[in-house]
Amino acid sequence: MLRNNISRNVTAIEVDVLETPPALLGAFDVIVSNPPYIPTGDLISLDSSVRDYEPVCALDGGPDGLYFYRAIASNWTSLLKEDGQILLECGAGQSQAVRDIMHDGGFGVIKTFNDTLGIERVIACSYK
Repeated sequence: MLRNNISRNVTAIEVDVLETPPALLGAFDVIVSNPPYIPTGDLISLDSSVRDYEPVCALDGGPDGLYFYRAIASNWTSLLKEDGQILLECGAGQSQAVRDIMHDGGFGVIKTFNDTLGIERVIACSYK
């Protein structure tokens, strides 16, 4: 952040999205998250280059892989400014389910962006 002279404009925090956000965090223009999104039952079949080197807590997204998206939609979107945005990475084949979760969470504008393989990988959500 110092190298790019953005330290006054960016706040990086490590939080547990399963918990209610601390009241003193304030409001944000953008929230970015790459939550765990692999369904629990799929962990065993992951390539060993992932399974053997990544902590399970960084991978396991619950039974359907969507556990953390539901928590983000219900706990964290209140921290966005009125014109704020939340950006989420999701797994292959999960974009529609994540869009539905965020729509149910009150977002009116939801866009997806593809990765280099053409897979819908990023979900951008805003209220307006």
